[in-house]
Amino acid sequence: IFGFVAKNPTDASDNVCHIFAEYDAIQPASPLISFLTNIIQQQEKV
Repeated sequence: IFGFVAKNPTDASDNVCHIFAEYDAIQPASPLISFLTNIIQQQEKV
């Protein structure tokens, strides 16, 4: 299980929490974690 809070850049009071869990071995969570990690790292470079 993992989660993150997505902050709205235009409205600090409008945050959304996303929670994910690996449900099926055929659809592992690791690809999604890698994708989100890459996006977060790209945003940190900006």
